[in-house]
Amino acid sequence: MFFASCIRRSASMSAPARRGYVRLANSGPPSRTESFSGTQSTPASARSAAAAAAQARAAAEAQARVNALAVARRNEMLAAEAMSMPRQTVNQGPYMNIPSPADRGIGIDTHEWQNIEMRKQTGKDVTYNSSGFNANITAATIPGAGINNIEIYFDSARKTASDPTNGTVSFNIPAINNNNSVSNCVAIRILPFYFPRLTPPLTTRPDVWFYKRLYIRMSGLPSTAVMASGNSQHHFEMEVGNVSGLNNISVNLDPIGENDEGGVFRFMAPQTSITDISFQFLKPIFSASTQSLTPINIPQDVVVVRVVSVLVDPIFGPQTACLELVSPGINLADLFSQQPAAYPITPPAPGLAVFFTNYNGPTSASFNIDVNSSTGWMVTQLGVTNPNAPPDDLPAVYENKFIVSGLTFDVGDIGTECLMLVGANRIAFRVQFVCIVDKPTNYTQLIQI
Repeated sequence: MFFASCIRRSASMSAPARRGYVRLANSGPPSRTESFSGTQSTPASARSAAAAAAQARAAAEAQARVNALAVARRNEMLAAEAMSMPRQTVNQGPYMNIPSPADRGIGIDTHEWQNIEMRKQTGKDVTYNSSGFNANITAATIPGAGINNIEIYFDSARKTASDPTNGTVSFNIPAINNNNSVSNCVAIRILPFYFPRLTPPLTTRPDVWFYKRLYIRMSGLPSTAVMASGNSQHHFEMEVGNVSGLNNISVNLDPIGENDEGGVFRFMAPQTSITDISFQFLKPIFSASTQSLTPINIPQDVVVVRVVSVLVDPIFGPQTACLELVSPGINLADLFSQQPAAYPITPPAPGLAVFFTNYNGPTSASFNIDVNSSTGWMVTQLGVTNPNAPPDDLPAVYENKFIVSGLTFDVGDIGTECLMLVGANRIAFRVQFVCIVDKPTNYTQLIQI
């Protein structure tokens, strides 16, 4: 009340009266003054202001005590609510040292409040924050908390072995992965890829892809797999697309699964080391036996060929790029997925793509580089006739010989061998190995990938 009276009296003073001089604080008798425009301070008003300030501080302190009591009460209520929930104990795995919400004490913060609300709404306990960075998370605090994704590109042209009649291609992982095997693998994911467009042996039979399904089984791993009748096993189921049209050189393979789980196979326990791995391609069958899957006879992709002659064909004219298959047990029909027919066969334009490597003929170094070009070449004729054969043998058919358009071999090149890749027969796909490590990595959750 006194302070208010002082304010009213000060406000009632005229402007000239309020303008004056104020003595500097802690000075003796007025010896030095400063001029200002405002209310003149007097010893009485100063004491009133000090009293008012002290009263305000006392009120603020009282309110702070009230607020602190309210916060403490709120924390006690939250803690009691958490303690009343059924206790969920994590007794094994990498999170065994992380307490459940019931054991986290009464130090409630915003993160803890969010955890409680999420548990009330979802029924799931949030025990580990994997979305942000925490420099305190180490292998010592959370063993095996890190996820390391090892991505490997498997190319049949770089395989270590194959069994085409059994639908199998094999690889050595260290040879691809910088001399490192895959360790502590908990899951494997395969991504979509292209697969050779296979034709039936006879046009009167159903298409190989009648069921629009292909299955992949991995060897070199534990026996854990998806089981089917007759002890048929597989790890991945793929949907076959782009089947229509006999001129298609490949089909699409897409992993089948729900909720983004297609192409993922999880192991029951981490696999210590994976060094050699084989992929077997299967198709569904119906037979008297109980077996439900059978291997696909995949075509050979890499073969050995040699230059055989520089000849003139009576039908096709001069042929200066004639080669033959050297690899045993392979014929042109199987190699190029052509229907059996009378030779010579002219493939649809522009031809069948092939790629040569390791050709080292005597003509010239530049010619060798051209033959081994990464752009490849086109086979324009399967099977050739021999104009030099006796008349009674004409037209004799060289079924394992073929013509490559654009190449001009010299007589000195006859007998030169090299490797040839049939482009349409190549199988290449990307595989992701999900491994655990004892260090924080990208904070991907271990529970699901």
